[in-house]
Amino acid sequence: MTWGLQADDMFRLNLVSEPCLSAGGRYLAYRRGRLDRESDRMTADIVVTDLGTGSEWHPVPAGASASRPRWAPDGRLAFACDADGTAQVWLWAPGERAARRLTEGDGHVTDLDWAPDGSKLAITRAGLVTPGREPGTAVTRGPYRVDGQPGLASGRRWVQVVQVRPAGTGPASTEDDERAGVACADSWFPRWSPDSERLAFLTGSRLMIADGRGAAPRPGPDHGPVLAFTWAPSGTELAYLAPRVPDEADVDVRLFRWDAGPGGSPAGTAEPAELAPGWDRSLGSTVRSDDGRGGGPPALAWSGATGRIYFTVADGGRGRLGWADPAGDGHGYLLGGDRTGLELSLDATGRHLAFVSTSPAEPGDVHLAGAGGEDERRVTDANPWLRTRPLAGTRPVTAADHDGVPVEGWITAAGGPGQRPLVVSVHGGPHYPAGWRFSFEAQRLAARGYAVLTANPPGSGGYGRRFATSIRGAWGTADWAGLDRLIDQAAARPDIDAARIAVTGVSYGGYLSMLALTRSARFSAAISENGISNLLAAWGAEDGGGWLTAELGGPPWERAQAYVAASPIAAADRIRTPLLLVHAELDRNCPVGQSEQMFAALRSLGRETELFVIEGEGHLMNLTGRPSRRLARARAVDRWLDRHLVDD
Repeated sequence: MTWGLQADDMFRLNLVSEPCLSAGGRYLAYRRGRLDRESDRMTADIVVTDLGTGSEWHPVPAGASASRPRWAPDGRLAFACDADGTAQVWLWAPGERAARRLTEGDGHVTDLDWAPDGSKLAITRAGLVTPGREPGTAVTRGPYRVDGQPGLASGRRWVQVVQVRPAGTGPASTEDDERAGVACADSWFPRWSPDSERLAFLTGSRLMIADGRGAAPRPGPDHGPVLAFTWAPSGTELAYLAPRVPDEADVDVRLFRWDAGPGGSPAGTAEPAELAPGWDRSLGSTVRSDDGRGGGPPALAWSGATGRIYFTVADGGRGRLGWADPAGDGHGYLLGGDRTGLELSLDATGRHLAFVSTSPAEPGDVHLAGAGGEDERRVTDANPWLRTRPLAGTRPVTAADHDGVPVEGWITAAGGPGQRPLVVSVHGGPHYPAGWRFSFEAQRLAARGYAVLTANPPGSGGYGRRFATSIRGAWGTADWAGLDRLIDQAAARPDIDAARIAVTGVSYGGYLSMLALTRSARFSAAISENGISNLLAAWGAEDGGGWLTAELGGPPWERAQAYVAASPIAAADRIRTPLLLVHAELDRNCPVGQSEQMFAALRSLGRETELFVIEGEGHLMNLTGRPSRRLARARAVDRWLDRHLVDD
């Protein structure tokens, strides 16, 4: 029997996501993604399961990739499908031999939502628009008027409404019907009101509502950025997730209830009410790992059966399902255990929850439960081959408190006698929490004989606002001190070889890995992936612009000394540890020049270092990159760790 995971097993792993229950609860549709070696890309099909008989269907055409399965009230399934280079909406119904394309047009369909009466779909498109078909000029029909924005640039998003004929009456006329829509510049995340008369969506990060009388979309509450929202079953209110403070969207997101007015009226004007204000967790958050599930807009759903609002929430290293009462009468968790719940959705009745449950030794399957958390059961078996491939166990390790909160970590390692080298893995963000969730990289390295320490140093989410903001304006202080204490605890274990320790990380984790080398000589090797070495040079060059201002307590001209003090390159002369720098060529969040500068500095100092640039990939290469490049990256990591941690 083969033990553990090897790098090539990335091509066998199935990752399930986006579960969606049909209106009657009979059918489950979900997305099943995997890396395809032959096409050198991530592909995904839609799997439909009859929960009564166990029968399965695969409506996605051969060679295509699909996402966003959505059931109509009449039992038809819509999904976004890329069959010929552009994602369009396709329709299918149980019993049909093949799905059919519903839409044509410019830009990829990235999201869709059925009107509750089944008469139309709202879709989000993204990408370059053909001249003459810009949303600001082409949409001239239908109940919604466009807030004109001609010349929409590449990478922008817009919302359209597609009229859909009733089942059995023939295909829709997409040439005309798709043009009846609503679009504003950078609009996305459309969601219909329960009466199918109003469409809410996000423009940038502002909530907008289009009514059914031909008026231009009206803005929602003057609050944001709004990360996700959901209609109340009554159709007169909305719940949404947003931070109290605009630049704290990654550290302290709260839940709000807002009066949207009765159907057919303009948007309401009442001030939003915060729900569960005393709950010191960032609502809508989740535990992160080395796959992209849960990385989009937070899951948020309002049940007409229970009256509760549901969402995910990271509680330390556990990814929970949370709920809050819209009247302010309580909140709590549904999902227990050492695991993470992702991709939460409700069925049309509001009585049943579908979600993905994953733990360190389980990549994840779809689970169903009642809306009160009762009667939970697993309903998919995405990776049966893993039953013949025992995986490493994971156990917690805790260091001394920071500001009253224990610093947590998790060691993933195989059992058996002898000591193992320790690989310390620091997450990115810097505020994402890690924890009780499957990590292909941790399992892969454990199979190679390493113990892997995954860490949540101060600054991580999941422990409350104070812990998450403890490094704002002070990178390289409490975060490094907490990580150092956690490594002490791990290294003291009898199965860990304290003389052979490496530190690694991606993005902010790459930054802290480089900084660690300027503060400690305990490491035998280090790897920084897409990291930041020079904070002064990084400011203003980061994608989206400005996030470093919040993280470092102000712009460089106000805090130049702090930027320099926190920059690993300013202390490069202290680095004696061999350092591998891995960087994606097209990274716009942490530009490749950050690794090039550190590489040049260490080379000029005569230190051992290598720079491995991965061509054609961006910042999220580990989540979205081509499989061949992910495999090349894994082999470069293995060569470096083996060279410096494995005894000859």
